[in-house]
Amino acid sequence: MDSTNFSIMEKIFIASKIYGGIQKYFGHWEGLVDYNLDKVYQTLLKRILQNDSRKDFILSLMEFIATLENGHSWVNDKILIEKYPPNLGFQFDFIENNWVITFSYDKRFSPGTILEEINGRSWESFYEEKKRFIGASSERAKRSSLTERPYLFPWEFTISCRTPEGERIEKVINQEIVKNSKIKKAMNFEAKWLLNGQIGYISILNFGDPKIQKKALEWVEIFSNASSIIFDLRGNIGGNTPIELISRLMKKKYRWWTETTPLKFSLHEFYFNYYDNMLQNKELDKSTKIELAENRSNFEIFAKPYLKWNSIWEAPLEDAYQGDIVILADRNTRSAGEDFILPFKDNKRAVIIGERTRGTTGQPYMIDCGKGLTVFIGMKRAYFPDGSPFEGIGIEPDVNIPLSIKLLQKRKESDDLVLQTALEILKKNLN
Repeated sequence: MDSTNFSIMEKIFIASKIYGGIQKYFGHWEGLVDYNLDKVYQTLLKRILQNDSRKDFILSLMEFIATLENGHSWVNDKILIEKYPPNLGFQFDFIENNWVITFSYDKRFSPGTILEEINGRSWESFYEEKKRFIGASSERAKRSSLTERPYLFPWEFTISCRTPEGERIEKVINQEIVKNSKIKKAMNFEAKWLLNGQIGYISILNFGDPKIQKKALEWVEIFSNASSIIFDLRGNIGGNTPIELISRLMKKKYRWWTETTPLKFSLHEFYFNYYDNMLQNKELDKSTKIELAENRSNFEIFAKPYLKWNSIWEAPLEDAYQGDIVILADRNTRSAGEDFILPFKDNKRAVIIGERTRGTTGQPYMIDCGKGLTVFIGMKRAYFPDGSPFEGIGIEPDVNIPLSIKLLQKRKESDDLVLQTALEILKKNLN
């Protein structure tokens, strides 16, 4: 018997912990319409009683959590993730109504190659089947996330593609081969001069390691006399909010998100549910319905209450960097990456170039389920400082350069339009 698998009792216990955790900690009810947690939970119970393998159980949990439609609520199974490679040997996204390769280790599949079929079926139909396992705050984010989940793909499959030159290619992808191949990982951090002594460049893919912020601060010191710094956060997956780095760059006052988190008023919640249940009686006369509805409305605020707080303005440091700042962002910039961008967008300290960001940040509550399984429940919801919605929307750039198939095809020629646009803006400021 597989010792890593879960018994029926363990599965039910884990499901009940998650169900209770959602009721207590989930902070994104605002993003759900006509959502019935009890009904969804009952569906989960039916499925896990039929699950034989650990993977089937994990996928059932993923499907359950994905119904919350929140990018900071997810299932992390260490054993499942370690079994599969970090990617499929290529990366892709949904661009201009096509599934398109954005990066590949196989030179035959250059950026801009269109993915037409997987095992003889369209990529769109494959996505429609698998999207129920992907938790995200928007449809755009859900589509962009498919490439990050090799475990949703068969262990071996055939892809059919059409290259930018019009050539049709088929290739068998074996995840065992991909996993064992020596794939060079993208650098989490890169810093250099783009124009010696005048324009610095810092690229950060992940704020998860505290050493990354330390490196960035060291390079800001190196660039201290530069006229400008470009921060490339395209593809940044988040991590820990780089508060010290942000403060080092702010030469004007700044603020953070407006935020909310759930509260619990058990007695008042009981009264709301009591009157709500009474109103379900179809035999009530009109006057009784009116009276019950009034009583329910008095307690409606306690159905899903939350604590809300605004950010205060923070004063800049006296020795803050004084030059210009440009930030590059795209649809995959998320979480702590968006935390970094937000104050610069709000107070216009920087020019943001690229695409609208993913639109998900916050703090999840962690439920340790044992045997390498952890479930995260988003318990903090962020809004722009003025209170307008952010989750599922993202931060709009000042200069919008949407990713297109044409841009991807040019990128292989080392023509990075987003970066070149930033350089053009900054060079004008030098003159």
